[in-house]
Amino acid sequence: MKTILKKLESNYVTPSDGYFALQPSENEQIHWDHCREQFAAKFTKNITGFFFTYPKDKYEDIESFLNKFERICHEGNYEFSLFSKTNKTNVLWIEVSKFWLDCSMRKSLLTILLRCGINYDLKIDNFEEALFDEKYKENLYVRQTKNAILRFMFGFCKFTGPELEDKFQTSVIKHGWKQEFFNIDDFLLKNRLIPLVDKQESIANCVFNDSLWI
Repeated sequence: MKTILKKLESNYVTPSDGYFALQPSENEQIHWDHCREQFAAKFTKNITGFFFTYPKDKYEDIESFLNKFERICHEGNYEFSLFSKTNKTNVLWIEVSKFWLDCSMRKSLLTILLRCGINYDLKIDNFEEALFDEKYKENLYVRQTKNAILRFMFGFCKFTGPELEDKFQTSVIKHGWKQEFFNIDDFLLKNRLIPLVDKQESIANCVFNDSLWI
């Protein structure tokens, strides 16, 4: 966690947990998005970061949760996302790893994961619970796409589908992570998520090469 406070200028009440916003231009008011896909369509490779609202005193939990997910997925091939406090007690500033900015599907997943991180407790390390336990409403889309999440966590992070928000030039990702992977069959899933790095030689020599996880 960075110790430097990010200054957030706003004359309005900060929204409840799980909202997203870009840094506004000078003399403009900040615009908060509750719709994940609407926000995911806004931030590009050129942004330096964004704001995220969260429960007070949960910033270390959210940071640790996302960094742990990143560590599992890309094994240090990318820099981790960086978090810092702001002058608002329930607003984080997040400098996103380039890992998430490579494609629209990863950006969509990122917005889901940040909300899941609200339920993570670093002291007890309830990582799997925050992802998959049915008592949390924030992880509904993770539970509905569990096989895709697990395959992604095994390093199959490269999405082979089209970048839909570019194709349709829309202000919202209309076909995000949940829409893509909900009820997807195993064959299509294995073709939609492929290794981030070349694993073909090890896969070919593995007796379990029909598994979703290799």
